[in-house]
Amino acid sequence: DAAAMGVNTVEREGVSFQHPARFILVGTMNPEEGEVRPQLLDRFGLCVDVKGVRDPALRVEIMKRRRAFEEDAIDFARTWIDHEDELGVKLKHARLRLPTVELSDEMTHIIASVCIRAGVDGHRADLVMARAASAKAALDGRTQVEFDDLVSVAPLVLAHRVRRTPFGEEVYDASRLRELVSSVATGAQDERGALSSPHEDLSTSSGAGERVDAAMLEHLDTAVFGSAEMGTPEFDVERRLDTIRRSIGGRRHETVSDDGRGRHVRSVQAPGTTADLALDATIRAAAPHQATREGDLAVNIAPGDLMTKVRKRKVGASIVLCVDASGSMGAADRIEAARGAAFELLVDAYQRRDRVGFVSFRGDGADIVLAPTASVELAQLKLKSMPTGGATPLAAGMLRALELLQAEIRRDPEVIPWLVLVTDGRANVGLNGGLGSEDARAVGAKVRAAKVNTIVLDTGNGPRSVSGARDIARATGGEYVRLAALDGSSMVKAVRSRL
Repeated sequence: DAAAMGVNTVEREGVSFQHPARFILVGTMNPEEGEVRPQLLDRFGLCVDVKGVRDPALRVEIMKRRRAFEEDAIDFARTWIDHEDELGVKLKHARLRLPTVELSDEMTHIIASVCIRAGVDGHRADLVMARAASAKAALDGRTQVEFDDLVSVAPLVLAHRVRRTPFGEEVYDASRLRELVSSVATGAQDERGALSSPHEDLSTSSGAGERVDAAMLEHLDTAVFGSAEMGTPEFDVERRLDTIRRSIGGRRHETVSDDGRGRHVRSVQAPGTTADLALDATIRAAAPHQATREGDLAVNIAPGDLMTKVRKRKVGASIVLCVDASGSMGAADRIEAARGAAFELLVDAYQRRDRVGFVSFRGDGADIVLAPTASVELAQLKLKSMPTGGATPLAAGMLRALELLQAEIRRDPEVIPWLVLVTDGRANVGLNGGLGSEDARAVGAKVRAAKVNTIVLDTGNGPRSVSGARDIARATGGEYVRLAALDGSSMVKAVRSRL
């Protein structure tokens, strides 16, 4: 906001101060570490995708220049000073020329049409493209925006704004954008140049790497975003405010913050020295005692008057889906539904700063299909195909999921762990030759002792009163949900309503 408005506002303890602030905001990120929320991405005017150089000659030149810099940084800088000065003069003249650059009505119409065809939200893309095209013309020494200026800046403006599927490749081809701009400029209705298709990215058909197949996209449309109703939940537990002070951020659970960030909701007496002092509450606590205190200050404060702020904020969660892939109760359908649920949970994981993992169990053991992550690209790779059929080692699956969550807790003790168990409760393989149902309940007790939040999604079709999944829910101290329909939409509704 300060970069956009040119005014920085500082507010603290009821005092507000504003001052002019003119600066350019530049940010870098690694997409593998998670996505940036779209509403924040839109605030950045231009975006460039930086990749490694593939040309051997250029890579050799990079090594030579780096070595020259390390040997004598001053001499290296002196070598390029003329080039830097030339660029500086060019930029200075471009800034002086910029107010005289004209943007015709025809060009503004093309800009608006391109942004509409690209499917971007809001109007920032239009405004940024107009400004960037004018800057490009000024930099080239012209006073009139031309068609090539739009083609040059369009990838920088649209790259991070084009709506794409969650697993779409983030490869943007300039030739496709040139085709789009050309089709708009000439009034052509060539759909191949448009970006309005919800399943079409801007990459070319060749050399763009692995793609999302049609079956995956169709699955996302049907299994994940369907509208099947969810069964009535049982064992509903009232979720109170998490009272553990946490410093991690997120958007899933409301908790008490201990790092000075979050909304100030109340004040409590400070246990000792505090960095997050509640000044107003401290003065109110000291006020009744001023008549009996000596000192030269207007308000004399004793250590017992110090009050600290209690702040609330949202934090993320680590969610592990533990799915029965055995031969009972249609394992293939259950896996497809759970895969769809995992995909949709991962789609908004970067928004809520969650991490999602996936464990499947069948035969005589359990496999970690996807370790907890927020990367949809990794999920696409790992969840493509999973074997199904065989016996039901429920205890092994729960134990493996618990180990994953305990590893997450060791990585960050402040994380909030969730286990989502998808099963019909029919356990016929135990641990080390034991009874399947007894071992499953024993592992459930371990899950409860580890204070892992648990949701048991029952996919069985027998009576609820004799459901093994119901017994597992009791053992874990979690919530039991009987699904009316076995699909990704029902699972996501059940999980999201409880998270």
